Amino acid sequence: IGVFGVIPYTGKMLENKLGLTFDRVATNSHAILSTNRKLTPEEFTIIQNEVDEIYLNFLTRVSEGRAMTIKQVNQIARGRVWTGRDALKIGLVDKLGGIQDAINYAAKKAAIKNQKVLYFPNVKKDKIAEILEALGDSEENEKVSIKSCISEDILDYYKKIKSIERFSGIQMRIPYDFKLN
Repeated sequence: IGVFGVIPYTGKMLENKLGLTFDRVATNSHAILSTNRKLTPEEFTIIQNEVDEIYLNFLTRVSEGRAMTIKQVNQIARGRVWTGRDALKIGLVDKLGGIQDAINYAAKKAAIKNQKVLYFPNVKKDKIAEILEALGDSEENEKVSIKSCISEDILDYYKKIKSIERFSGIQMRIPYDFKLN
């Protein structure tokens, strides 16, 4: 059996015990970097350059916001992740607070009187789930059985769709549904 897609290689066990193999498709020699094998010196250099670029971007932004030189920020930050309290002590932040404090501060700085917060990613509402929830939320004496409103077949399809939506990553499916009695 061959499985096509970008799947991390899990060793020879799957191939030897189950007959599963994994194929990869890449558009260039560095398209698939994996932690399941040692990086080549060239791959290590590519990743290290990206990390260095991200850190320099961080240092630059902090230095501009703190009116410090990049060297001063680097001496304080040292590439570490600081707790909020420690960052406050060493001068990397001015104040501690939660998300609402940050929203209020940003709105005040931007002179926005009626701020509106948008959350991303934008989650699509599940219309069928809303209907089922509404049916379940009705008063005790007015409760309607879901089975009396929605056919069993439609409810089964809905459950299958919801289970498929929980999968992630690249998948290969056959256009059949097997049901064993």
